[in-house]
Amino acid sequence: MADSKNSAKADDSAQGWPGLLSELQKSFNLLRDVFGYAMPGAVFLSIGLLSGRISLGQVNKLLNPYQPPTWAVVALLIIVCYVVGQVLAAVAYTPSNLRKYFRARKNPADPWVKHHPTEVSGHLLEIQRLYPGFLSSLERRETIAILIGSTMVALLGGALVFCLTWLNLCWTVVIAGVILLVDFWTAMPHLGRVQGAVSEAYVEAEKYDKEHSTGKSKPETKPDDVKQALVDLIKAATDAIGKL
Repeated sequence: MADSKNSAKADDSAQGWPGLLSELQKSFNLLRDVFGYAMPGAVFLSIGLLSGRISLGQVNKLLNPYQPPTWAVVALLIIVCYVVGQVLAAVAYTPSNLRKYFRARKNPADPWVKHHPTEVSGHLLEIQRLYPGFLSSLERRETIAILIGSTMVALLGGALVFCLTWLNLCWTVVIAGVILLVDFWTAMPHLGRVQGAVSEAYVEAEKYDKEHSTGKSKPETKPDDVKQALVDLIKAATDAIGKL
């Protein structure tokens, strides 16, 4: 009986700060999707609505035969804003991605490419494993950078698409498709470099674990009710928003 209580305490302790950091990371990813993609997408569509090129009457006429419930309409709107935001972010990152692509092709060991802010290094992955809190400031600024870039493209692209009569829906879709094709084309070498960084981080992690392993078990700590409550609260909020 005592052993089962001790194991339960150990499990609760394991769900303390590490569990809280895990839930915060999930929440951060959700916030990045909302602020970095969905909101700029909503700005872009709002320009279309204000310009008169998008009409709520037309949208209602399109959905009316299906009679979708309100939650389905809201979910569809969020998905549309998110997809549009992905295109806007791809446009914002295209110049940088193209420059990285051609410099990496010319010299795979180019220091400029290796230390570019959008690159992932084995050293950063090792920091994330050992001290995840160190990267919180970097992650916040990454979200701000995505938001600024996507919103910039939303404003400029919204004016271009909705305020110029010569650019119709078909040409807009074609241009967006070409931009995403270029983004995908340049993403493949980037994924290869990320794969190499993960392998490098694995070697560093193994070396660190061997140097710091003492063979002693960690001392048992009492569970923190406040930490566990925060973990449960963040998890419940993330799950609820994810179901929308």
